[in-house]
Amino acid sequence: IHVAKERGFEFIMMLIQLQKDELESLKQNGNPFLPPYEEGIFIDEITDTHQLLFNKFSLIKEHVLMVTKSSQKQSDLLNIGDFLTAVIIQRTLNGIVFYNGGPKAGASQKHKHLQGPVSYTHLTLPTTYSVQL
Repeated sequence: IHVAKERGFEFIMMLIQLQKDELESLKQNGNPFLPPYEEGIFIDEITDTHQLLFNKFSLIKEHVLMVTKSSQKQSDLLNIGDFLTAVIIQRTLNGIVFYNGGPKAGASQKHKHLQGPVSYTHLTLPTTYSVQL
């Protein structure tokens, strides 16, 4: 872990390597972001287009995935549904959201997903949510 400070901001940098069994698990399970989900992974539906899943191979504690329900590519540009999902998660879970837009950006899965660290004590999602865009 390396911490760099620049213009009043702190940046935390980590180099993470998956273990061989984690890589094998990713290869064998096909698309882990589509049902049927591994037991304990699915949390809740966020919107008509996204679901909230626990990150099985999280880089940090308390890490979730916002996954598209349809099969979209991780290299696709973000769309309005992605941004709406990000706003809901940021406001509901008081967290941040990030997107690795393809392999060069660090994406390990081809299925479109956003990520974010949260506190598990805030995992109750509202039944309706309105956002002014």
